[in-house]
Amino acid sequence: EFGPFEDAADGEERELDDLQRTFGGDGADVGSFFKTIHAVKRAEEALVAVHKETLDESEQLMAQEKDLLSDLQEPEGLSIDEYAAALEKVLHDKVCAIKRVQEKVDALKKYLSEEEATSARVQQVPLY
Repeated sequence: EFGPFEDAADGEERELDDLQRTFGGDGADVGSFFKTIHAVKRAEEALVAVHKETLDESEQLMAQEKDLLSDLQEPEGLSIDEYAAALEKVLHDKVCAIKRVQEKVDALKKYLSEEEATSARVQQVPLY
């Protein structure tokens, strides 16, 4: 159980540090391996969460784009200047959303690469 100011991630980190000390010299690689696996899992969860958020946001932005086109075609609708300004904002929001997802993809790829390198250094991972 965790103390009043300690969350599950702190507890897991402490357990990994204890495991690393238990294995002495080889424990550094084993501890790094487990920490890297934990980082990969967190990066996977973050990517999936941001991707879901981005899909929802993309649906809203697409609806806005459809409304812009519809309003532009109305006789008393948007002027071309208003349309262009509104479209520019929608496109900016889309680019920002894509960048957020790309950042999470890049982070996951980095952790996967680290996990692969650490895994290669660990000859035998103890089973508990």
